[in-house]
Amino acid sequence: MTTQHTPGPWNAFAGAVFTGTREEPTFIARIAKGKNLGRTIKCWETKWMNQQLIAAAPDMLAALQIMDGLHMPRTELSYLYPSLLVVRDFNGEELPLRVIIDRAIAKATGGDA
Repeated sequence: MTTQHTPGPWNAFAGAVFTGTREEPTFIARIAKGKNLGRTIKCWETKWMNQQLIAAAPDMLAALQIMDGLHMPRTELSYLYPSLLVVRDFNGEELPLRVIIDRAIAKATGGDA
């Protein structure tokens, strides 16, 4: 896929995610009042956390891509970070961290997991 996301940093303010300054923003997303799985998102704190998560997306993708580029031998990685080799995903499935990183990068970039 050749299309790229809008470069970061992204910022969040007043229910919107944007790049640039508050005075001259380029909008990425707006956290609108609406329904999610039949429930209205009423809580401002939830909307605020959603906008913060979206704004952090370019930074998180960059961090995952850096981790993806690390080429440490498995034995060295096992010694330094034994609990990171196999982790539980959001569904409770135990997976190698490498698989979770690959899936997240693929999801963020529109690639195949």
